Amino acid sequence: MGSKEHDGRMLQNAARINAKAKVLTKVKLFRAEREAEVEKKNASCQIEKLKVELLSRATVDYEIKVRKQIGSYTRSKRRQRRRCRRHAFRKVGGGGDPIAGGGSTRVPTHNSGGARLELHDDEGLPDDRQRHEQGDGKDQHIGASPV
Repeated sequence: MGSKEHDGRMLQNAARINAKAKVLTKVKLFRAEREAEVEKKNASCQIEKLKVELLSRATVDYEIKVRKQIGSYTRSKRRQRRRCRRHAFRKVGGGGDPIAGGGSTRVPTHNSGGARLELHDDEGLPDDRQRHEQGDGKDQHIGASPV
């Protein structure tokens, strides 16, 4: 009887060891799957973080480019206005004498504040001044004392 008992215990121990091995294998497999899921989530989070970083960097670069373009446009407009002011009293057209009828000059006129210079050709004077010079009866008190 001793040998059968011994064989039975051996079979029980072997079955117990096999069961433990199966459980340990399943636990290791479960842990590996969970670790893989965590790695995937970490990778996707890192990818999203990089996308946001690149998008924000691209947005900043775009805003910088837009501001530079606006600045260069503003500078070119300033330069253009300065050039117009510098050429305000130069002759335009045929280069002849404007009084004798050969070409026109630019006539500077000032607004009420006197700070801004508006340029008009001889033929295109502002309406009030043109009416006054042509004597159509309107605004005749400009430059003259009221009666």
